[in-house]
Amino acid sequence: MRSSVKVSQDYPQYEHETPCPSLDDVHRRIGRNIHKLQGIEKTLKVILPLLSRTGDVNDPKAALLRANSRIEKATLGNLRKEYCGTIDHNFEKPEYQLKPGQFSIRIGFDYYDDVESKLRSSLEKLVDNRNRMIHNLDEDLDWRCNESRSAYSAWLDSEYQKIEELSEHLKNIGKAIPTIYENVLRAIEDT
Repeated sequence: MRSSVKVSQDYPQYEHETPCPSLDDVHRRIGRNIHKLQGIEKTLKVILPLLSRTGDVNDPKAALLRANSRIEKATLGNLRKEYCGTIDHNFEKPEYQLKPGQFSIRIGFDYYDDVESKLRSSLEKLVDNRNRMIHNLDEDLDWRCNESRSAYSAWLDSEYQKIEELSEHLKNIGKAIPTIYENVLRAIEDT
């Protein structure tokens, strides 16, 4: 990359043939991605307790509160594993040995094999790349190097698109849950 230096008011200014993101631009992209990832984490923390819980038939609200408290402090990696468990569901094998007076609710999702493997892979990569962004930033990015800032910014933009796609998927799952529960309640009322 060729650059030239102009001196104006005793401050060097660099002109580049290709635009290079400023440090502020890189920081904005990092913040944007982290914010979207936190949204995914929050969405999973809302959805997961609704997909699987076990409790006393006389106090179903307590089961939801227990499920919420268990999920509340989970890391994104643990939330990913839990969500993948909804894909892996095996309803023929009980999750827990229920005692008299207990109930268990488990909602699972069936996908075509290729969709399922892509979803698993994207969730795994999401967590790995989030950890890379947070924990290896100084290894991946030379803040002083224009080429490094450009390449890292392009990677962040690419990751953002993947994060956005997964966020939309989870929003759609979240929108489906009330319908699932309404159908269950209707079926119970019809008996």
